Amino acid sequence: MPKLHELIEHARQEEKLPSIISDRCVHSIIEVANCQSCVEVCPKGAWVLDDEALHLDTAACDGCGLCAPVCSEGAITIQHQMMIGHWQGSSLALCACEYAHSSIKDGIIPCLHAVGLQEIMGLYQQGIMNWVVTAGNCSACERGQGSHLFDRLNLLNRILKKRGNRRIRFSRRSLLEWQKMTLSISEYAAGPQLSRRGFLRGILNSSLQHGLELLEPPSDGKNAFVPPGQLLPKSTDSQAWPNLPIIDIRACNGCDACTRACPHQAIQLIESDDRAIYQLNPEACTGCGVCTDICDQRAVTLHKWKEVEQQLVMLEKIKCHSCGIQFHLPSVQSGHAGNLCRICSQRNHHKNLYQVLN
Repeated sequence: MPKLHELIEHARQEEKLPSIISDRCVHSIIEVANCQSCVEVCPKGAWVLDDEALHLDTAACDGCGLCAPVCSEGAITIQHQMMIGHWQGSSLALCACEYAHSSIKDGIIPCLHAVGLQEIMGLYQQGIMNWVVTAGNCSACERGQGSHLFDRLNLLNRILKKRGNRRIRFSRRSLLEWQKMTLSISEYAAGPQLSRRGFLRGILNSSLQHGLELLEPPSDGKNAFVPPGQLLPKSTDSQAWPNLPIIDIRACNGCDACTRACPHQAIQLIESDDRAIYQLNPEACTGCGVCTDICDQRAVTLHKWKEVEQQLVMLEKIKCHSCGIQFHLPSVQSGHAGNLCRICSQRNHHKNLYQVLN
């Protein structure tokens, strides 16, 4: 039988493992999905994608959480605690990576860079515009070789500035400074501290003017995910979106595969009696890549932080001259291939012509 200390260690290891909502993963949505974000970012090689499935090697996983922010569908979440401090009328987020070796255990997360753009934006919507962090030596750490929390904060600040919104203030402090600041705020803390999985639906106690708290996890993790474009502050001006699908109207064959496959209706088909359009909704796009993977004409491309150049694709309804079905194409292709549908245009229906004799 396993010894008690082995059981305790096993329980600790299990607690570090990411939680997975499998039906959100793009590989569960379409079989031709090309996403390998979690595989590519994992410093331990714990994620393995083969022809059969996407696997997590639980023995190799050290719970760093770097896979969570790169998952465009929010299918991966990791257990960690983010401290939210209220001080002199403002709110701030405080966190430290586990390699900072803080003597204060609250606010320790496996890696600062496991905090994703959506989490930052979710907290921003709740009024958290100040960040104070401390970390170990990221340049010497295998977890610090990819995209950093600071990169995401800088990127978001550029977008906020362009939109005329308040920017996020953030500072990286020494361990001693961070601990002193955390302790000074903790003296005013009220209420229990709560463990947290995810940030986006945390509730801040607006009546607490000074103090420290950890956010309650949502009761249903499946409802916690929000496309990043919907978390941006509203703007009436031309704006860049976190993820922007674009359709090449000369390559598109009007098959509607992208509209059917998109899990968030970022590309929609809207029809009337005589007209049809593809409507692009960048605020709903997560950047999952399903639309690009499923398009056999390579007519759909995804862009990061690009301003909208195309919101509607006008479609022409056409009756196939060969088989008689009604189909549609981008209007610029009207008359293309002799007004044949995409099936008939690829096949010569006169190649095999037989006379039936009685």
